[in-house]
Amino acid sequence: MKSLVIAGIAAALLGSSASAQDKNPVYGVWSAKAMGGVEIEISPCGEALCGTFTKFFREKPDAPMLDEQNEDAALRSRPLIGVKFIEGMRGGPSEWTGGKIYYPNTGSSYDASLALVSQDQLKLKVCLGTTCREQVWTRKS
Repeated sequence: MKSLVIAGIAAALLGSSASAQDKNPVYGVWSAKAMGGVEIEISPCGEALCGTFTKFFREKPDAPMLDEQNEDAALRSRPLIGVKFIEGMRGGPSEWTGGKIYYPNTGSSYDASLALVSQDQLKLKVCLGTTCREQVWTRKS
């Protein structure tokens, strides 16, 4: 009986932890058409956010897009699917700052922030020095 009670408490604690992560409004797959047609999955990385490339719409099935511009020559032959695009974003529940994005067209990382515009729109702001650019992503349904 005692082991059933302990098992029940453990299941409740694990369930509440998982549901708290599921409730973060930024988690999920986002479509970034401004980047030439890319999907990025945002998920937790410890206490920060990470975003990983999951799909390139311009990718040919027999020739995956490679990280050809990477500053590290050893990484230039790796496929971009699965590469972290966003790292180190912290904050919430509607704005995340202090992170970097990896831009494969230049092979470099840049300061960036995210802001939830609505449940289905997310704004990425990328800055290089004092010059910043923004784009709005759409939640993948």
